[in-house]
This record gives sequence, C-alpha cells and structure tokens, in this order.
Amino acid sequence: MSLQGRTALVTGGTKGIGLAIAHALAAAGAEVIAVSRMHENVDAVNRDHSGVKAQVCDVKDRAALEKLRDSLPKLDILVANAGTNKRVEAVDLDEASLRDLIDTNFYGVFVTCQVMAPLLLAKPGGRVIVTSSVSAVHGQRLRVA
Repeated sequence: MSLQGRTALVTGGTKGIGLAIAHALAAAGAEVIAVSRMHENVDAVNRDHSGVKAQVCDVKDRAALEKLRDSLPKLDILVANAGTNKRVEAVDLDEASLRDLIDTNFYGVFVTCQVMAPLLLAKPGGRVIVTSSVSAVHGQRLRVA
C-alpha cells in the first residue's frame, strides 16, 4: 500500500501505539505530523524519529487545533488516537481527573474530527481512524478510561 503524496495527522502520536501508527504511515510514504500536548515527547520524536514531524497541540484546545489545521496545506488521513486513563478505582476518581478523561477521550476526539473535517472533505478520499481503549468495552480494575 502506497500513501505517497498523502498527509496524515496522528494525535497522541509521539509515544506508544500512536507513534507506531505514525511510523507505519511514514513507511508507506505519507507525510506524517504527530501531535502531543507533552513538549518533551514532541522534542524526543523530532530528535530521534526520522520520517515523522511532531508538534505540540492539546486535543482539548479547539483554538490550538484550529491553528494546527490552518497551518496544514492539506490533510488526507486523520488518526484520532490521543487518550488518557487514570489508574484508580472508579469510586475513588476525583472530579479533576474525571473532567480530564472526558475532555481528552470524548471531547478531544470529537472536536479533532470536527475541526479537521474541512481539510478531509476538501477532496474525495479523506479518511478518519479513531482508536479507543479496550476499557471502553471491557472494564479493568484500577483503569478508568
């Protein structure tokens, strides 16, 4: 499969599964932009991982996503992968952590797709891939996601 000439954006793309997806897209020929809210992760990718360009962007921040969108000449593939979890029993989850989970795992995915849609719909063939936690379908002890 060749993705030559295609541009891909991977949220949560600077470590773990997101970074692996970014590398796979780059290996297939795509120009890949990986984003993270963590400056140190962005710096590490830009320093250590050729073929993937990383930028700081928090998916909970619509204005930051709009600024990112406006900096892209085109977008063919969006991988909405950013997510977080909290290793605590659900009954012990504090309000701030709950808000962070909802804002990242639900709102962040939705608003990322919404903000990037104009680029993806600009020509036929735009693709969106949304990843999720297994915790969405199978609860796990000490993992609220």
